[in-house]
Amino acid sequence: MQYLKKYAAIFVLLSTFLVVRFVAESFILESDDEMYSYIPQDADIVVEINTPNFIGELMNQRVFNEEYFFTRISPSDSDKDFSEAYSNAGINIFSKIVLFREAWALQNIWIGIFEFENKSKFENFLEEYLPESTVVFGKSHAIVQITPITNTDLNIDAHLEGLKNQTLKNIIDRIDIASNFKSENEINFYVSPKVNERNPIDEGFFALNFLKDEILLTGTLTKAANSYNFPFINYNINNNAAFSLRSSLNTSNGLNFFNSENTDVLPAYNQLAVDYDGIQIDLCDRSNGLPFKCYPSLQVQIDINDQLIWENYINDLQIRKLVLLDPENRTINTAIGAELNYLLNAKELRLSSLSIDSTFVKSDSNKTYIALNINVENLVKKTSFGVDQENPPSKLESTFGLAFANDMLSTIYKTTNISRINFVMKEKDDLIIDAIGRISMTNTTGNSILESLYFMQTSGEMLSGF
Repeated sequence: MQYLKKYAAIFVLLSTFLVVRFVAESFILESDDEMYSYIPQDADIVVEINTPNFIGELMNQRVFNEEYFFTRISPSDSDKDFSEAYSNAGINIFSKIVLFREAWALQNIWIGIFEFENKSKFENFLEEYLPESTVVFGKSHAIVQITPITNTDLNIDAHLEGLKNQTLKNIIDRIDIASNFKSENEINFYVSPKVNERNPIDEGFFALNFLKDEILLTGTLTKAANSYNFPFINYNINNNAAFSLRSSLNTSNGLNFFNSENTDVLPAYNQLAVDYDGIQIDLCDRSNGLPFKCYPSLQVQIDINDQLIWENYINDLQIRKLVLLDPENRTINTAIGAELNYLLNAKELRLSSLSIDSTFVKSDSNKTYIALNINVENLVKKTSFGVDQENPPSKLESTFGLAFANDMLSTIYKTTNISRINFVMKEKDDLIIDAIGRISMTNTTGNSILESLYFMQTSGEMLSGF
């Protein structure tokens, strides 16, 4: 009888959900494209989250894969009524959420568009979780300023009213966002960075799909008609390293694509190649400074045009005491206690924990701008702790320090459910760049949405525990 009750309840739950979702998709979701009419023409980032896709998959896993579901979501969380949680916020659970960003003169502002069902509940929700927000309500949509306003000269109230009343120029007059944002994707996003000598990209559309054993990122980017002539990567990616990056774009300065302020991380370069394959961290006597020394397995090569700019950059790091240079021995000591060999000349900057003469393997002509490979398991496995033999800490500090460090590594290893991350940007033709990325899950028989939730939950618990 208990089994009959259980499966009868499951049948009712599933049937109810499917009927409600059918009604929502047939009579409600079609009107969601109205959200795009509230996005201003100068928005440089637009993100669309298709919440029904997430809810549908969670319900499917809850009903048909119950045992696995509860290994990834704790019972106290999983037993919550998802629709009630959204209902308490006054949001329509079967409507997508749209976020966009505007780069104003003195501040970048994120704004959200939500379809609401209960105005007062949504106002209470914002008051509790976004007390500094400003909101205007249309007939069925709320437009919310999410970013706290730091510049009092910005008239956010008038701007939100203009968006609501659609008196401002609209993004759909510039791009066909509805055709590019597919409802079958869990997340769609659009970017329109600044074109300059470091960035050839005029605009791009991306999609995130949460599949069974991986999260798939696909994208199509359009190069500006008069963009600069960017080279392809010169060095092959190292799939055996824990972390390997190759780029002929200034990806480390990617924030510059979207910000008017100067946010350079590195001076301009032609090629960037990085291989990292683990680190040995030795505890030492803290009386001499840091309580540890680091010995990373690291190799970096940066092809450059202007040696003087890079010399000034390294000198600035020395002034700020982020590095300590030893020109005679050609070594550089970092703020985390790592010593690296270095070489700087008119063509390149090299940093290496190995021989400075070791070089990267030259790449074939594959029209690739960026290649990234991260072996998450090796990132953890190839991190080890020990005790510095020349300048050890006290026995008590060594015992507790190593116990804490190894316990932390063990916890990370047990909770890490991502095996590998890959990302590639390749030229398709003179104007189009294709992008594809994968976040592969360790559990190939599970579901990437639940695995992602599990990762966020366990990571939060782990960080709070330490």
